[in-house]
Amino acid sequence: ILAMAGRVGSTRATVVLAGIALTTLLNAGISFLSMMDSDILLAYHDFSTGGLSGIRLQSLAVPGAIILASLGVSLLASRRIQLLCLGDTMALSLGVRVKALRMVCLLCASAAASAVVSFAGLLGFVGLVVPHIARRIVGENTKSLLLFSSLAGAILVLMADLLGRVLFAPAEVPAGIVMAAIGAPFFFSLLLKKGGDAHAKL
Repeated sequence: ILAMAGRVGSTRATVVLAGIALTTLLNAGISFLSMMDSDILLAYHDFSTGGLSGIRLQSLAVPGAIILASLGVSLLASRRIQLLCLGDTMALSLGVRVKALRMVCLLCASAAASAVVSFAGLLGFVGLVVPHIARRIVGENTKSLLLFSSLAGAILVLMADLLGRVLFAPAEVPAGIVMAAIGAPFFFSLLLKKGGDAHAKL
């Protein structure tokens, strides 16, 4: 994604657009494969809704190790990440290797997200809701944000899974659907708040 965005200048908008384009392409491939086999289609449905049902502790060993390793590397680099928040020019002047650090951040985030998705499926909005809440509680310190977000994200998913089991018993609603019900209104509230702030500045 960074390589695609870098061709036209790596801004937030180009990175997001590159991610959307790649996601659309991969989803098309997954949909095509799902149509070829009913078993794959059923498995993809369970994967796309996300959830913690049927997960065994034995299956968490490898993903857990990847997540802990990614978090550990991120914590070790937290001071340099904090400097990167000051902007590329300032970070470079303070001795930060910006491109290398960005690549490390991307690899750590991708590895941790992939590890979680491998056993829990798609759990949308966790990465959107939790960091915003974390910033309000612990401030802008990168190390505190990483630690708090990791813990709060796990708790939020567990609560979503519990709500899906209890509120609709004996039926069970996947945690991914509960997270979507929580995250979508939160996302819209952020959009409205930012829109209101921009209008106020005008």
